[in-house]
Amino acid sequence: MLSIILISVCIGLGSAQTLTLPHGHELQQIIDHGFDRIDTDGDGVLSPAEVSSVASSEDADGDGHITLQEFINFNNRSDEIATKIFHAYDTDGDGFLPTDHMTVYLHLLDHNDNGIVTKLEFEHFQTKFLQCLFSEHGHTGSHGHFETCLHQY
Repeated sequence: MLSIILISVCIGLGSAQTLTLPHGHELQQIIDHGFDRIDTDGDGVLSPAEVSSVASSEDADGDGHITLQEFINFNNRSDEIATKIFHAYDTDGDGFLPTDHMTVYLHLLDHNDNGIVTKLEFEHFQTKFLQCLFSEHGHTGSHGHFETCLHQY
């Protein structure tokens, strides 16, 4: 999914130092860019192999897990934005993501369980995930890591 998280590239800091989410056309462009970056063969759907390949690319040192710094570097995000997204995926709070972190959540993207993710499925998940994660009323999980945003379906 940077990964799925690639779409958050344009999310910025608001005037009160709170993170804000773009709306409308700007949000659509972010989601489209994220999808296109993962859809390496350009066939309009995301296969498990494509999702896995992008997620593995985040592990710069090849040690089998992704640190927050690797996540920030790969996704080219601000520390504040990347940290919030990273912690949504770091559900056990150990400070690392396994390289298969995106494939673990593939079922959340694949609404009809056919093994591929269409652009519509991707858009639906990303919009809901980012709205939840960056809302004023985001729900924190037991580790304070916005776990409920990943499991909102």
